[in-house]
Amino acid sequence: MVSVDQYTAIIDLIYASTTQPTAWRAAIGAIQEAASGCGALFGMRLEGKTQLFEFTGYDLESMNSFISGYAARSFVWGLLPSASEGIPIHDRRVLTPGLRRRDVFANEWAPKYDTFDCMVLPLKQRERATAFAVVGRSPGCGEFDSEAKTFIGRVAPHLQRAARLRVRLEDAELHAELALNAIEKLHQPVILVANDGSVRFANEAARRLVNDNKSGLTIRNNRIRARRGDENAMLRRLIDQSTGCVDGGRTGGALAISQAEGMRPLSLCCVPLADGHGWNTASQSTAMLLVSDISRPDGSSSSTLRSLFQLTPAEERLARHLLDGQTLAQAAAKLSVARTTVATQLRSIFRKTGANRQVELVRLLQAVPKLPLNS
Repeated sequence: MVSVDQYTAIIDLIYASTTQPTAWRAAIGAIQEAASGCGALFGMRLEGKTQLFEFTGYDLESMNSFISGYAARSFVWGLLPSASEGIPIHDRRVLTPGLRRRDVFANEWAPKYDTFDCMVLPLKQRERATAFAVVGRSPGCGEFDSEAKTFIGRVAPHLQRAARLRVRLEDAELHAELALNAIEKLHQPVILVANDGSVRFANEAARRLVNDNKSGLTIRNNRIRARRGDENAMLRRLIDQSTGCVDGGRTGGALAISQAEGMRPLSLCCVPLADGHGWNTASQSTAMLLVSDISRPDGSSSSTLRSLFQLTPAEERLARHLLDGQTLAQAAAKLSVARTTVATQLRSIFRKTGANRQVELVRLLQAVPKLPLNS
């Protein structure tokens, strides 16, 4: 008989597993003990293949044997994909004597690893995938009795909810990881700031920018700052405006940030992001700073321009100089070629890209996708 305290402790372990995946082992171990089981498993069956996350009571050899060959040959295991979520499958009730005599799992694996009866719990059904838990009993304990089945039936909905929550958390964690990874690879500097100006995230392009002494932006004490005092005050007001620290709601804005002599100003856009809410008391309103710097290379690789427009190496070099804002005469001087040569190359570039004017060509080249950093 499972006591109230024991049952409560098991439920606590189950829900602790949603945020602490390592707690699954303790949870299924406690269920195994309360049900007088000889072992327990927790895992996922995906497109016919079984993956175990945790197991207790069985050794690694038995689990490898189960996964590699016997799971696919078990009648009970074959019921898992079509079973109802949260409804236990009782081995001794669904496997008739005739089926049992022909079942390879029941006749080979189960006797070898001291397993007489199983309760299989489908926890979370997704397309071609099922999260599951299994509790096994040894011959010495016999078939699961009504008391053990009642207990397993009572914990099944909690296991089911915990599995659902874990899937949702992992999906959310994956989406957040993918989003930050995508931002990290952008050539455009991107900085996420809280309403107090503290930096929550800066991608690699932003880190390079703020670490350059010629840049107009820096990060000090984890606060984004403009190097000029007057521009820093305007930046602070822009962040306040975008994070809702001033009256009038949350609105974005733009700001030019001076750089070193001879360099064009940075173009900074501040965009409001979603507010933190609910139980997340540590959350703060956040804004995204998008920074453009035309004084630095745009990040389009030579191979990208050549592949997209079939440019020759010489034409690609000319296109880059024009993209940097140089005139045809300046480009010819930089490339140490005659003006007539670059004029001929420009006509060829026009033909290959479909552009008719130099300004149209520059606009087209600016729209070329940038290869990710570290690609």
